[in-house]
Amino acid sequence: MSGSHRTRRGSTTATDVVIVGSGPAGATAAARLARCDVDVTLVHAPRRDSPVGEVMKAAIRPRLVKAGLWDDLQVAIRPLDETCVVWGSDDVLTTSGLTDPYGPGWLLDRRAFERVLVDRCHDSKVAVVSAQATDVVRVGGGWRVRLDSGASVGALYLVDAT
Repeated sequence: MSGSHRTRRGSTTATDVVIVGSGPAGATAAARLARCDVDVTLVHAPRRDSPVGEVMKAAIRPRLVKAGLWDDLQVAIRPLDETCVVWGSDDVLTTSGLTDPYGPGWLLDRRAFERVLVDRCHDSKVAVVSAQATDVVRVGGGWRVRLDSGASVGALYLVDAT
């Protein structure tokens, strides 16, 4: 990979790696590759649906701290003293932040979380394209991702993180 060789050919941008999907997997992969001097384009389709909420267990905090995301995520989380989960049966599993060795879990604002991840990609010199991927085709030894904007991104490698 040559890094920083992003070029434009008509309405096609050429890059080393194109990543479709800007959630935790796609955004993390993009930022890490960019730190290794790989030329990366992240296709980010902003959420248009209603706000999505999710719950994160407190045990994830050490990983978020290690990834340098913990401080930035404060805008996207709210502590939960207790969580109740029903999964695969009628039994309700209740977890209290008082008895969990990691403390309380958090209610996650998924849209705000993804904004933090995409902002981190911008900071890592990732080219972020706000568009929806409409088609992916194999072209020679690489890939072309067509976007709803009419443009496309060509790359040697493709990561599908949708």
